[in-house]
Amino acid sequence: MWIKEEQILMKEQANYTNLCASLRLFEDKVGLMRLKGRFANSSLEYEEQHPVILRSKDSSYFTRLIILEAHEATMHHGIETTLARIRRNYWIVKGRKSVKEVIRKCVICTRYQGQPVRAPSSPDLPEYRVDHMAYAFQFTGLDFAGPLFIKDGSKSKKCYILLLTCASSRAIHLELVPDMSIHGFLRGFKRFVSRRGVPELVISDNFKTFRSSEVKKFMLLQGVRQRFILPASPWWGGFYERLVRTVKACLKKALGKAFVTFEELQTILCDIEVAVNNRPLAYVSEDDLDEALTPFHLMYGRSVSTGKQFRSVDCVAISSLDSRKQRLWHLRKVLKDFWKRFRTNYLNELRQTNLYRKVKSNNDNNITVDDVVLIKDDEPAPRTQWRIGRVLELRLIPFEIRDKSTINSANDVDAEEDSENDEVPKGIVVQDDVINARPKRKAAVEGQAMRRIREQYT
Repeated sequence: MWIKEEQILMKEQANYTNLCASLRLFEDKVGLMRLKGRFANSSLEYEEQHPVILRSKDSSYFTRLIILEAHEATMHHGIETTLARIRRNYWIVKGRKSVKEVIRKCVICTRYQGQPVRAPSSPDLPEYRVDHMAYAFQFTGLDFAGPLFIKDGSKSKKCYILLLTCASSRAIHLELVPDMSIHGFLRGFKRFVSRRGVPELVISDNFKTFRSSEVKKFMLLQGVRQRFILPASPWWGGFYERLVRTVKACLKKALGKAFVTFEELQTILCDIEVAVNNRPLAYVSEDDLDEALTPFHLMYGRSVSTGKQFRSVDCVAISSLDSRKQRLWHLRKVLKDFWKRFRTNYLNELRQTNLYRKVKSNNDNNITVDDVVLIKDDEPAPRTQWRIGRVLELRLIPFEIRDKSTINSANDVDAEEDSENDEVPKGIVVQDDVINARPKRKAAVEGQAMRRIREQYT
């Protein structure tokens, strides 16, 4: 009998004597070891009064099967319900821990309740975010925001915001464009270049307008390098996505339910641009006598105020200087001082990684090769309809983010990094086994994937 064999192996363990004393074990008429317990006078069945003792899941495959049977009998309920079901007939050493480990690997429970892969630890900031002493908007990130609805006569019309932000000074430039077409983007970008200067590097997502041949040709003629983030990974462009959120919050509070024209919205965006560029970049102490460091200080060497005349304490009247060259030297010195404050104040705050410190160290669920995963698409769908994939390989990405995943599902291979990027990133590849095979029904594909998952945990 399998149970007797399990108990014979348990008697050979070093801690069996202590186990007998603590659980008051005894041998019944058929030779099974049971718990004495304190329910002899109760109306419970004999098996519930004196359950059979079993080894832990780590030591016994039979115990694992008992836990799986009880878990399925309780319709995949949690630890408490499964453990209560087991203790009607059996008492498992370290039962709660064993049940928890088995349920954690349950395929059905994982599919419906599994947690997403945790983000990797905070990577090093790229060079253009932390080492910059040239000029604002030398390294620029850009993105579209919208759509916004404006008044066009008696009708409503869509328009979009083109946001451009300096990667180091965190200054923004807003352009209102009628659409996200190639010509609409180029006109907005030309206005930006005419006012802020030509950037050295532009970082953006993989929107088709940004990757079009016309845009690439224009950037090449201007001497601008393009760098694209990983497809379907907007957090790679977090330094401009965060400012998109800031602009949207300001716009929502400024507009409310108002229905404005294109020109009125342009004026509101200019006011928002000034307000965002006047925000302090570092913590302002009550004892700090210096003026708060803002993006405008890194752009112009002074703050920009609306509604009143502003005179910077660092500005010197031209009449008091011997020549305009001295004036130019003075302005350069002012900018240099502000960039020095930028390095000492703002960059020190970027050292903090409190977001990742909050995550428990034992909750490390980073994916590895041959892991079976669920792929959540952009379109909202129930978890039962999510595709199943398998991790093929891990790659090192030297550009901004530490890990990258490529997933091959039943229908296609999720896009890897584009070869036209300036640097080849590092990442992960996930593949489904039905590539280059004849088409299969969706139920057959899912069934094959479920069998692979079961084989992984058996």
